[in-house]
Amino acid sequence: MDIVSHWDVGFDMFKDRQKFHANFIESDIVHPSPQLLALNGTVDIIYISKVFHQWDRDTQLAALRSIIALSKPGCIIVGFHAAVFEGGVEAFAKNSLKMWLHDERSWAEMWEEVGKETGTKWHAGQVVMRKFSELGNAPRSEEHTSELQSR
Repeated sequence: MDIVSHWDVGFDMFKDRQKFHANFIESDIVHPSPQLLALNGTVDIIYISKVFHQWDRDTQLAALRSIIALSKPGCIIVGFHAAVFEGGVEAFAKNSLKMWLHDERSWAEMWEEVGKETGTKWHAGQVVMRKFSELGNAPRSEEHTSELQSR
């Protein structure tokens, strides 16, 4: 499920259209389509990455409500999101666009809050915090500078 389908690109790249049979649903998790709502209570594993940090806290809660509705008892939810090491913060705000970054505590509190609201119980589980530079996609400034100078 995603807000836009990129499956044709993948099928063309990997030449596996005839081998890989998935049911892709184009939908917004915050405003689920009827096709996505039909899956409520049936999903075992949910992988959601790189989206929560793009929303304000209220939108994150709305997305969690939809995700919880999709899950069945025992469901595992995993993902990767930008965060902060201490104190959840509003990272960006311009007009109606606001982005909220969690720390480990505020992440767990949000899950507890939405769990109480939905009558479910969630354990925020293992949270692993990494600095951006540890992810291997942030060049050190001196390396970047020398690369530019060598051209």
